[in-house]
Amino acid sequence: MNAVSNVSNDVESLAQTIVAEVKERGAADDPGATIAVLDLHHATTVQGLEHEIARLRELLKLPESVLTVDDPNAGIDDVLADLYGRSILDREQFLLAHTSLDVDLSEEEDSNAARYRKLGFFDAGGAGEIFVAKDKRLRRKVAVKKLKPSQAKSAESLDKFRREAQITAQLDHPNIIPIYSLEKAEGEDEPLAYAMKLIRGSTLSSALEQERKRVEEGKADTDHDLASRLELLLKVCDAIDYAHSRRVVHRDLKPQNIMIGGFGEVYVMDWGLARVIGTSEELGGLAGTPLYMSPEQAKSLPESISPASDIYALGLIFFELCTLRAAIPGNNLLYVMCNAIEGKKEPFEHLKGKALSPDLEAIFTRATQFEPAARYPTAKALGDDIRHYLRGEELWARPDNLTRKLQRAMVRHRQLTLMLVLLLMLISAGAVIWSMHSEQATLEAAKLREERIMAWQSQVAWHASDLDRQFLRVALLTQGLSRTVRTLLQ
Repeated sequence: MNAVSNVSNDVESLAQTIVAEVKERGAADDPGATIAVLDLHHATTVQGLEHEIARLRELLKLPESVLTVDDPNAGIDDVLADLYGRSILDREQFLLAHTSLDVDLSEEEDSNAARYRKLGFFDAGGAGEIFVAKDKRLRRKVAVKKLKPSQAKSAESLDKFRREAQITAQLDHPNIIPIYSLEKAEGEDEPLAYAMKLIRGSTLSSALEQERKRVEEGKADTDHDLASRLELLLKVCDAIDYAHSRRVVHRDLKPQNIMIGGFGEVYVMDWGLARVIGTSEELGGLAGTPLYMSPEQAKSLPESISPASDIYALGLIFFELCTLRAAIPGNNLLYVMCNAIEGKKEPFEHLKGKALSPDLEAIFTRATQFEPAARYPTAKALGDDIRHYLRGEELWARPDNLTRKLQRAMVRHRQLTLMLVLLLMLISAGAVIWSMHSEQATLEAAKLREERIMAWQSQVAWHASDLDRQFLRVALLTQGLSRTVRTLLQ
């Protein structure tokens, strides 16, 4: 690696520190002591830099030949900037490295110089550019946004840029990107720049694209994955509801403007098109992204823009989270704009035909009603219905009938339902056992009765047979008596 010429700390500050230490040791006139202190500082600096480089090499999975210490005066920021500038590190690695460094407790650099030192280009939008920078006072890494040189001389662009920074800075919410300061940028052609939190992560758009690839590869899009995606949208709904409470409408909500941090953080970004309701500010004509526009926004009617327009956009994002498809049909800008104006949307069907709950479709339908007054009244109401769905509760957008109420009650009170089912099973089992016992008793009684009848019939037969014998005996005696009488008479 080539030696890096930039230094990470102010040379004058470092010299003052060394002089102070020499004086503290009482060896200001001893050249040998001064050299010893310098050697100690040199060894400490190199050792600390080597430690940082070794940790980053492991984190970024880079070979040892890539990250080396050639210049002991070069700080780790300079090393990373040099590697990034020569495309040895890609943007993701550059950002990961800067957000993974140890806490910097070094002395503040020259307070009279510009507060932020650029470390590398990060991204560019319509009128602005974003750089990774270092806050020289607080030693943290930030993202600095400034106007492109072609826009920096326009008074209108400067006014919009200032307005964007002021609006975003005043929306103090955990899910809205925080602004640290608005200052004059370095250079005559860069009059304004503002610093904001540096986020390592990806946009919701990138996350959806990865999910589509997983589905295309045959990997299941499970209910758990959908629930995770909806949890992200809930944080967006909270942020937008807060903005609406401050009378601010975003006007450009889309997956590309929602950042997901490496630790599950969610931030709503890019408030450059935001409108403060009730002000007389000039908003111009059409503004926003056609695929996520409400009908009134697509018609370019600024006076009709309200919180309901953001709710419509949230509904379109909700559709994409559920189906992994864009909600507004169209394969070119004109077709998309026409459909957006008319409020036409794709059928609520999953990318791969997976069955989706009617509750999800009801939420989408309510959020994207053509008439603003027919939509959810607030972003919070939309978020609440999504929470109801995730909890298996009744939706405001789809009230339950008696059957569904009973089903939800059974699901909601699973333990009680299980106990009741077990009780019914026990009662049923008891009834069956009692029935079998009664039937057995009846059979035994019938058998005993049959045995008694048979015994009685046997006795009757015996008596009948005995009676027959008696009658036969009498008949024989009578016949003998008759013969005796006849004999005597003769």
